[in-house]
Amino acid sequence: MDEEKEIINMGLNREKLSELGINEEAAQEILKIHWSVVDGMKGRIEELRNSADRVPALKKELEKLKTENANSSEYKNKYELEKQAFEEFKKNIETEKANNAKEKAYRQLLIDNHVKNNKLDLIMRTVKLEDLELDENNKLKNSADLNKSIVSDWSDFIETTEVKGTNTATPPNGAENAVEFSEQIKKFREAIGLPPEK
Repeated sequence: MDEEKEIINMGLNREKLSELGINEEAAQEILKIHWSVVDGMKGRIEELRNSADRVPALKKELEKLKTENANSSEYKNKYELEKQAFEEFKKNIETEKANNAKEKAYRQLLIDNHVKNNKLDLIMRTVKLEDLELDENNKLKNSADLNKSIVSDWSDFIETTEVKGTNTATPPNGAENAVEFSEQIKKFREAIGLPPEK
């Protein structure tokens, strides 16, 4: 330490101070102040030297952080894509579920309107399910209008059942039945040995 001070103090020493007319006591005080400043500067220089030694390590750490940040962005983008794909999948499932319910409800309307069974699939292929709406009970909204539309659009495929009553144009002949019944009674009495009715 003293050698370093001596080297640093080569430009400022007692002899030069004495040449300037400064007495020994004052020169000693000046040199103490000078040495304290120099010591502080040396400490700062050492700190800077240590910091300079750390620069390569800091650069390496910075590059590592950059890489990790890039990887983080890559994983974030991948996560967003996966999330978007999952949301799309859920949406498709919900749409398919709703369409199945709509198809079932509309097919039931066709059946209720007596559309022939062998025509149901043909008609269902023409129905735009996205135009139909379901209520909270999975029943089709505006079912009355849909019923009218079915009867109007698919009348050729609707079964009609005709109920026929008794043909009253030629009612049974009561007189003929009475004669026939009387003859049967007569034959029965003869068969069991009873005399004819008077």
